[in-house]
Amino acid sequence: MAEISTDIIYSAIKNLCLEANINLPDEDYFNLVKLYENEANINAKEVLKQILQNAKIAFEEKRPLCQDTGFVTVFLKIGQNVKIIGENVNSVINKAVSESYKEYFFRKSIVNAPLFIRKNTENNTPVLIHTEIVGGDEIEIILSVKGGGCENISATKMLTPADGVDGVKSFVIETIKNSGSKPCPPIKIGIGIGSNFEGAVILSKKALLNKSDNNSDYKKLEKEILNEVNELNIGAMGLGGSSTCFGVNVLDAPCHIASLPVAISISCHSARSAKAVIKENEIILEENKKVFLNFEDRDNDVLSIHTSEVDKIRNLKAGVNIKLSGKIYTARDAAHKRFEELLNNNQELPFDINNAIIFYAGPCPNNENEVIGPIGPTTSMRMDKYTPQLYEKGLLATIGKGERSFDVKKTIKNLKGKYFTVTGGVASLLKKCVKSSKIIAYQELGAEAVYELEVENLPLLTKI
Repeated sequence: MAEISTDIIYSAIKNLCLEANINLPDEDYFNLVKLYENEANINAKEVLKQILQNAKIAFEEKRPLCQDTGFVTVFLKIGQNVKIIGENVNSVINKAVSESYKEYFFRKSIVNAPLFIRKNTENNTPVLIHTEIVGGDEIEIILSVKGGGCENISATKMLTPADGVDGVKSFVIETIKNSGSKPCPPIKIGIGIGSNFEGAVILSKKALLNKSDNNSDYKKLEKEILNEVNELNIGAMGLGGSSTCFGVNVLDAPCHIASLPVAISISCHSARSAKAVIKENEIILEENKKVFLNFEDRDNDVLSIHTSEVDKIRNLKAGVNIKLSGKIYTARDAAHKRFEELLNNNQELPFDINNAIIFYAGPCPNNENEVIGPIGPTTSMRMDKYTPQLYEKGLLATIGKGERSFDVKKTIKNLKGKYFTVTGGVASLLKKCVKSSKIIAYQELGAEAVYELEVENLPLLTKI
C-alpha cells in the first residue's frame, strides 16, 4: 500500500493552477501555428498572430493567457493501492485553488448562488471534482480551466439510435454554426458519445483534455467534423477564413439500447489544462517544450486614432482596423445592471456618458509590476439588453467580442455610434496597451468593477 500525503496533493494542485493558466499545451500551440501558416484571410491571420504572441508573453511573464481564469475542474484518478494521509482531499484541492488564485493574481469568477444573489466567492471556489478509482499505486490529476464564453456554447442532446452518424455530425455542426464568434475561435471540440445524459457530458469534457486513441471509424468522424467546421467560414474571432477549429476529439462509452446521448464541450483557443502524476510522494508534471515563434507587428495599414477624435471615430467604416489611444471605461454585466437602475431613476452614471467608450472587460488583479492585470473582452451580446439606452444617452462606442443583436446594430447605426471588436483570450498581450488604470465605481464587484483606463494603440476592428 502506497501512502500519499495531502500536502503533496496540495502542492500539485497549486503547480497545476499556474501551469494551466499560463502555458498553452504543446499540441494546441503547434496546431494554432498550422492554422496561422495556412490562413489566407488577412484579418483572421492577424488574430492568430496575436494569439501566438500572447502565448509567448503569458509563458514568459507567468501571467494568464486569458483574463477569464474561469471555472476550475479537477479529474482525479486514484490508484486503489494508495492510502491518502492527511486532510479531506476535496478540502485540500479547494484550499490549493483558492490560495493559488490569490498568490498568482488570477481573476476570481465564481458566484455562490446561480440565480438570485450571485455574490462572488472571492476565491474562485468551489472546484468541481471528478474522482475515479483505478488500479495502481499513484494518483493522476488533470486540472482544467474554462472561461464563460466557450462554456456557455457547450451543448448536449439525447439523440435516438436511428439518428446515427449523420445525426451526431448535424448536431455538432449546427451547434458550432450557431455559436459564431462567441467562444473565441479557433476552438477545440470535445465530443462525448454514449453513456447517459450526465455521462456524455463528462466524456466530452475528458475529450478536450486527452488526445483520443480511437479506431479508424472515430478517427474518420473526427476528421470529417474538423473539415466541415472549418468550411463554415466563421474563422478566427468570427472574421471569416478557414481557422474556426484546431482540434476534434471523440470519446465514447456504452449506452442504453434506446439512447444515443451526445455532448459537445467547446474550448476557446486558450485550451487550458495541465496534468501531473503523484507517485511515492513525488510530483511528476507533464512537460511542455514548445519553441515560440516571433512576429513583426503589422502597422502599415492600421489607422491610429485618439478617443478625443469623435468625428473621426463616427466616420469609420466597418472592416477598418485601428489602434486606439486615450480614455475608455470598463463595464460588464453587473455594472450595466446598475447603470440601468441609475438611468431609470434619473441619476448620474459614475462617468460622463457623452462621447464615452465602454470596454466590456473584467481584468485579473494586477501584481506589483503591472498597471493592470491581464485584460480582454467578454461577449458583447450579453450587454445588448442595456446597450440602446446608453447610446441614446450619448455613448460613442463599445468594445467587446462577438456579434450584436439586430436591434442593437440598428440602434448603433441610427445614432451614428460605433462597435469595435478586439481579440479575445489574449489578455497578457492587451494589458501592455493599458498605460494607467483606476477603479472609479463598484469596487465591491471585484472583476466587474468600473475602471477608467488610459490605453495606447489598443488593436481594434470596426464592426459597426
